[in-house]
Amino acid sequence: MLTYDGHSSHITYGTVKAAMDDNIVIVCLPPNTSHAVQPLDVGVFRSVKALWKTILTDWQKESRLMNLDKSVFPTLLSRLWPKLNPTHAINGFRATGLYPLNKNAVNDKILASTTNPPPNNPQGPRKPTRTLQNAILEVIQPPAKPDAQAAMQNKGRKRTRVQAEQGEVLTNEEVLKRLQVEEENRKKNKKKSKPGITITRKFFTPSSTKKATTAQEKS
Repeated sequence: MLTYDGHSSHITYGTVKAAMDDNIVIVCLPPNTSHAVQPLDVGVFRSVKALWKTILTDWQKESRLMNLDKSVFPTLLSRLWPKLNPTHAINGFRATGLYPLNKNAVNDKILASTTNPPPNNPQGPRKPTRTLQNAILEVIQPPAKPDAQAAMQNKGRKRTRVQAEQGEVLTNEEVLKRLQVEEENRKKNKKKSKPGITITRKFFTPSSTKKATTAQEKS
C-alpha cells in the first residue's frame, strides 16, 4: 500500500496503471491533513532540517562562504545521510496511525475540539493590514505589465485534486478511466493553446545579390 496526497501533479494515468499492474494499492490522503497523516511531516522532516542546519553552519565556518554552490551540495548531503535515524521514520508511521494501524492516532490533530474550537474567520484580523499594504503598493509601484498580472493571478490559483472523496483508493478501474480522460483532455488543451509560429525565409539568388551591389555602387 502506498499513501500520499492527491495533488494532480502526483496522480497520473501512468502512475496508477503501473501500480495496478504491480498490485500496489494507492490511498489518497484527505486534504489539509498532511501535518497529521504524512509520516515524513510528522516524524522525519524536523530532525532532518535540524541536522542539515548544523551541517551548513559547520561548512560555512570551515569555508568562510555563505552561498552553497551546486558542486558542494553532494558532499554535504553525504554527511547528512549517515546521521539519519531510521527510528524517526518508524515513529512517523506509528504517530500517523498507518502502521501499526490505529484509527484514533490523529483525532486530536484533525478533529475540531469542543474545548478549543477553531476561530470562525482566522484571516479576519489580517484583512485590514493586507488592504493597507495593497493600497500603498498601488501608489508607489508602477503598473504591472499584462503578462505579469496574468502570472500573479495564476500564482494564487490552486490545482484541482483528482480524488472525489477523502481517503479514496485510486487503484481501481473507475479512477483509471477518469485519469485517462483527464490526461487526454490535457493533451487536447495543450495543442489548442500552442500558438502557431510562422517562419518567413528570404532567399537571395546570385543575380539579385549582384543587382543590389550594383545599385549601392551607383548611389
